[in-house]
Amino acid sequence: MNEKEFLARYRAEDFDRLSLAVDAVIFGVETDLAEESVKKPDRPRLKILLVKRREHPFRGLWSLPGGFVGLNETLEDAAFRVLGVKTGLSGLYLEQLYTFGEPKRDPRTRVVSCAYLALVDKTVCSPDAPVNGDKDWFSIVFDQKSSLLTLSSGKEELALPLREERRLLGRVMEMRWLVDGPSPLAFDHAAIILSALSRIRGKADYTDLVFSLMPETFTLSHLMTVYEIILGEKLLPAAFRRKIMDKVVPTEDFVRHKKFRPGRLFRYKGADGESLNGGNL
Repeated sequence: MNEKEFLARYRAEDFDRLSLAVDAVIFGVETDLAEESVKKPDRPRLKILLVKRREHPFRGLWSLPGGFVGLNETLEDAAFRVLGVKTGLSGLYLEQLYTFGEPKRDPRTRVVSCAYLALVDKTVCSPDAPVNGDKDWFSIVFDQKSSLLTLSSGKEELALPLREERRLLGRVMEMRWLVDGPSPLAFDHAAIILSALSRIRGKADYTDLVFSLMPETFTLSHLMTVYEIILGEKLLPAAFRRKIMDKVVPTEDFVRHKKFRPGRLFRYKGADGESLNGGNL
């Protein structure tokens, strides 16, 4: 039997079928860099965009924006389509995160989800879209001491109890956080968010990924504070400047303040032609 004959006799219906979906974890950073607060800006808040489900299953619960992959779509095309339809956002930094395939993760049928990590500069988001009654930005507070991840929109708060798990992978001991008990989010989206938080924290220190969260121009203190909140640690200003200066270029603009010396604004050097999706990532 040659390949043509084999394909003519092949019966796809003889095998179990899986449904394939994409889900996206969209991060943004919000802070106040107004004139009055240049010396003491509000501490940046790492935020995540959630959508409220309108249909079963999990109707009325918050979830990540997601949807099924079309037969003629690539995974990335499906992810960009879903983001556009459900959030109104486009032109985001996007990278594949992980594949989630627990057999019971979706009560409808066996659904495997390819999750993506997306980063957006919140300063370019319209105040009315993508935020409305069915979508909202939630601030992320991760308290490792109490093993609690809290998502807060200002109107609603979602608490996710966590537990720490250590496992040996070959010769490497891996530590990860798992959801401990019922989740207030739909599906296994709490687990996807934890995986995305681990990814962004791991890559912030050795890639230029953080610049996808920044406005076009920023002060170095603003940039350092964003790094601190992602890495979960305080940084030494002098050491940070030495490390970051080859990645930014000064502009002729300043953030003005009545009582203090104006703060110079910088921009990412990659804006001169280097792509965030390129070499460094």
